[in-house]
Amino acid sequence: QTYFYGDELAAPENVLVPGYDFVGWLTEGGAVTENAEIAAQLSVTVTLASDFALQAGEVVFSGNETAGYFGGYTLTGTEAEEFAFGMSATAAGYTQFGWWCDAGSGWQNVTTLAGLDGQTVWALWVSDLTAQVVSASKKDTSKLFAYKYDYLVSGTYSGGEVCGAQSKIIAGAIGLKAAFNVSGSVLYNGNNHDMSVSAGGGVLNATAYLTSNALYGKGYSYDYYYNKFNAYRLTLSVSYTCTETGVSFAPLSVELNGNF
Repeated sequence: QTYFYGDELAAPENVLVPGYDFVGWLTEGGAVTENAEIAAQLSVTVTLASDFALQAGEVVFSGNETAGYFGGYTLTGTEAEEFAFGMSATAAGYTQFGWWCDAGSGWQNVTTLAGLDGQTVWALWVSDLTAQVVSASKKDTSKLFAYKYDYLVSGTYSGGEVCGAQSKIIAGAIGLKAAFNVSGSVLYNGNNHDMSVSAGGGVLNATAYLTSNALYGKGYSYDYYYNKFNAYRLTLSVSYTCTETGVSFAPLSVELNGNF
């Protein structure tokens, strides 16, 4: 609507802006005395939801792990603003993979609350990745003129999985896929030899066989050198891809260090 110099402002009331709640106009009214653009003040109120008890800013949540946890959150601005939503949440034992909302066109990653008034926005949770070494051993299995040391590390790991009923629904809809990656080495004074590492079913295994089939004089030096590898480093990481939306997430990782 256009007003000319000297006109009295009479801004319309009860304006409908889909996806927002109309608060009012950013003006006190009066006569038009200069060029100006009067913006509408809008608000967006959503319900933040989670499968697990969480903390997110100053939002107060209530509920339980059977029905979920819910809390109201409101942002206010003008129609031209983005209603940027950068709030992160924490829940003991879990890592958040963004906020998600299905406002009628499928689950979308929420980075702005623009147009989402009245919607429910869910946190997507993945269990924290943990690992521990159960045993680590080094054994001299040398034979005459064939020097060999066997390095064995075994452990367990857990986590890196989508958890919670609603989180699993979201993960399935957006095509969230996880890939485990493992690596390891035995160490001595800045030198390292790669270990063969496998992970599956919650079990972590790593092996390294350092061998030398040389003449006695040279072989002895190898025997002495290999014997000094007395530390290990194992790295377990989980990378994630989202096949339906293209959204990426930082991988989860854990590193294990110790001595034989």
